[in-house]
Amino acid sequence: MLPRGTEILHLIRPGMGPHYVVWARHRSAYIWYCGPDHGAQLGATAEQAAGTIGRTLGLSPS
Repeated sequence: MLPRGTEILHLIRPGMGPHYVVWARHRSAYIWYCGPDHGAQLGATAEQAAGTIGRTLGLSPS
């Protein structure tokens, strides 16, 4: 279960399973929620997290 008041970002890319991202207040970072990388930190800022998400999903940087 997610902590009360937490919002979750659902990411879906064709050919890849869904990925979920949450903001972990206790770690002051975005983390993967569920899946093989559950709990792995994506970054402390939205920009850092977006870069990691893009690389994981095979998206080209823009």
